[in-house]
This record gives sequence, C-alpha cells and structure tokens, in this order.
Amino acid sequence: MHGEIYRQLIHLCAGLILALIGFLSIQLLIIVCVSALALYAVALSFHRITVFALRFERKDAPFIGKGVVMMLIGAISTAIFFPGQVVPSLLVLGVSDALSTIVGLYGKRRLYVGSRKTVLGTSAFFFSSASILFFFSSYFIGIALLATLIESISYEKNGLLDDNIVIPLIVGTALFLTTVF
Repeated sequence: MHGEIYRQLIHLCAGLILALIGFLSIQLLIIVCVSALALYAVALSFHRITVFALRFERKDAPFIGKGVVMMLIGAISTAIFFPGQVVPSLLVLGVSDALSTIVGLYGKRRLYVGSRKTVLGTSAFFFSSASILFFFSSYFIGIALLATLIESISYEKNGLLDDNIVIPLIVGTALFLTTVF
C-alpha cells in the first residue's frame, strides 16, 4: 500500500511539472516529453533501468515504466491536438488521477463487481477534477463527469484504455468543444 502511495505522489508531481512546462511553452513541453521518451528508450536498450524504476512500478505492469511512458504520450498528444487545453488536461491527469488512487485505497465499496476502483476513489476524481476545471470552463461539472466516467471504465491491466493517455485527450477535447460551440 505504501508503494502505491509513493507511486501516486510521483504521478502527482509529474503531472504538475508537465502542466507547468505546458503553461510556459507548448513547444518546450513536447521537447521535454520526446526527450524523456528517447532517454527511456536508450536506458532500456542498455539495460539501465534503475532500482528506482523497479521499486515504484506496479507488479502487473506489462513493462517497466509503463505509467511514465503513457503519461508522456498523453502529454504529447494533448499538446499537439489541444495546445490551448494542455494545462487543465494535465492538471486533471496528474492531480485527479493520483488522488483517486490514493483516496480509493481507503475505500471499501467497489464501483462495480470485479472492479479495482472504489466509489470513494471515483468520487475523489470527480470532485478534484471539477475543482480544477472550475478555473478553466463554465462547463466544469459536465467535463468532470465525462472524465470521471472515462476514468471509471478505463482498464489498464489489458491495455484496453490507458487513463494516462485517455484522460488528457478527453478533457482536452471537451474543453476545446466548449470553446467552439
């Protein structure tokens, strides 16, 4: 349990740092993310994955660093397709996703039969994402509900939907559409 909390704190910090970089410059965000992916690929090819990465990776992850790789891909995709919405999208990913897992560890009631997700964790995701989105859109409740629905059905064990890619893209799409219509 403590390992998951530490992992989520890293997730939270990474999301905040990526959002800050995106606030400063979209181009810089893309450069940082692509560079980090390249460094990861080089480290992997030379078998230089550290004890740090092994310590914080989930036991059922298909490869070491999956969460980081997917978060970087989600950040790059959102920066390319929705540059004006990258900051709130990455804040929701970093903050709400981490809080939902940390709070959800203390929840007893499962969201649905067979789910790893809890009602408490899902509620934490909704309220934290609504709180973040309040500062970016008057449609914050609807976007938070949509993001929560997507997060609640994401199933990363089989790689069906990885929330680190899907959440920022969904939030970015919804924010973009609210500015268009």
